[in-house]
Amino acid sequence: MKLKNTESDTPYLNNYDVIIIGGGIIGCSTAYYHSKIGKRVLLLEKNKIASKQSGKAWGFVRKQMRSPCEIQLSQSSIELWKALSEDVYDISWRNTGGIQLIESEEDLEKYHQWMKAVSEYSISTRIIEKEEIKSILPMLKSSAKYAIYTKDDGQVNPYDSVIALKNLALRFGTVFQENIDIDEISSKSNNIHVSTKKGTFIGEQVVCCAGSGSYYLLKKLGINIPQLCARVTSFQTYPLPKISNATFLGGGIGFRQDNDGCITIGCQNETDIDLTWRYILHGKKYFTEKKIPKHDLSINFKHLFRNEEKTEFMPEINNIHIHLAKKRFSEIFPDVEPLTVKRSWSEYIDFLPDSLPIIDRHPIFKNIVIATGFSGSGLALGPAVGKLVSDILNNKPLNLDITKFKYRK
Repeated sequence: MKLKNTESDTPYLNNYDVIIIGGGIIGCSTAYYHSKIGKRVLLLEKNKIASKQSGKAWGFVRKQMRSPCEIQLSQSSIELWKALSEDVYDISWRNTGGIQLIESEEDLEKYHQWMKAVSEYSISTRIIEKEEIKSILPMLKSSAKYAIYTKDDGQVNPYDSVIALKNLALRFGTVFQENIDIDEISSKSNNIHVSTKKGTFIGEQVVCCAGSGSYYLLKKLGINIPQLCARVTSFQTYPLPKISNATFLGGGIGFRQDNDGCITIGCQNETDIDLTWRYILHGKKYFTEKKIPKHDLSINFKHLFRNEEKTEFMPEINNIHIHLAKKRFSEIFPDVEPLTVKRSWSEYIDFLPDSLPIIDRHPIFKNIVIATGFSGSGLALGPAVGKLVSDILNNKPLNLDITKFKYRK
């Protein structure tokens, strides 16, 4: 595996300490924390800042039922969300707690196993019974006798929070370039050269945090990771009476309610797979390890022979999933007026075979840091990951254990 060494015909622009590729929550957080310590930072985004999954997530910020490997990261991130919200109104952090219904013996057993796995951490998650469930969700009509409740969890408005972090980074001197395609990435004189139609940018280090676009971006460097993507559809309603302060999972749906009464909601498990050759190359690793819940998948074959590297997919909204989420909501909240869709969207979530991200320097190309594969949790973990990546770039001792997030093929 070898980095390309090529000359560019385009003029070299300013040199930077770091070039960040990807304008979602990870990219903007890294830009903020790194420029804050006086580094020259350039962020390149193929579309608009916060236009992809980070800006379209549900907005949950949770420790609850998260992988034990990510607990330290999620705890750190919640503390950083709190700290940011004290300084920046637009961050929109709210400590609302999170609730998840226990709807089967299997759910209960998963909870007990999880609590054992995270017992070394100070976590407020606990089982609550029907009376307390009713006090949190007075309009809920469910046969569930128990629920999991985590009082320390919360929520943010995804788009507003990413833009707020962008504005913080701008304040400290980060340069942003949007709507910019990367033609080539090459190594020369211990720097990384990023060639685009707007010129060639030179950085001492590069961070790849481009979400679902990371796979082909890294291929430009000769780096191959088994990253796949799934398409998820969500929607927002018009304002409704107060249903829940806490984020909610149960009855096959997940939702959170903003202060204005609008609900962001989607199906809890249903996912669309737009089959491409990437799945042919790497899919076996997932299915053999049973990392993809096959019964919840809808597979679309029409992109199979499309050049995914050269043509960006515009994710299609799955109206069946919108209908299903509305139906499930009405079953457990029958006294609430039928949901009316204000806006809907679909976006790609990137993931790796073990469902854990990579947050690491490349083992061979030491001036490349990778932060990708967050399985839809990038928004929640964003501030902690951004600070962590900044520390990695600075070769500082890390205060979190990232052993499980090391680079892997």
